[in-house]
Amino acid sequence: MCVEQKGTVEQITSQNIWVKVHREASCGHCNAKGVCFLGEDTERELEISHFTPGLKIGDTVEVIISRTMGNKAVVLGYLVPFLILITTLISLKMIGASDWLSGIVSLAAMAPYFIVLYLFRNRLKRTFTLSARKK
Repeated sequence: MCVEQKGTVEQITSQNIWVKVHREASCGHCNAKGVCFLGEDTERELEISHFTPGLKIGDTVEVIISRTMGNKAVVLGYLVPFLILITTLISLKMIGASDWLSGIVSLAAMAPYFIVLYLFRNRLKRTFTLSARKK
């Protein structure tokens, strides 16, 4: 099973293409959409190495990622940092640290994790492959 999103080819090289995808808010008439960051329309440019040959700038394509890769990205990007933050915060509060110290140290505890992600960015880039096919 895959997740697909429509985009437009912006740039083409011999090995990669850059596709601009537009994510529309799906809030409809939600009352909280004015204060919710999920309700924002955003555009992102994605670098894609697996694509249908013969694409031209301006072509509409479908950007595809497998659902398991999407789930893995959510775990690495959101769940692990959240668990580091909460575990550190609860541990520090249990040993009697003050609120402000617990908060600051909990936030700082995530820094090594994000540094490791940054150091392994090329490996992660090979793991999380996007593909594009002409629509």
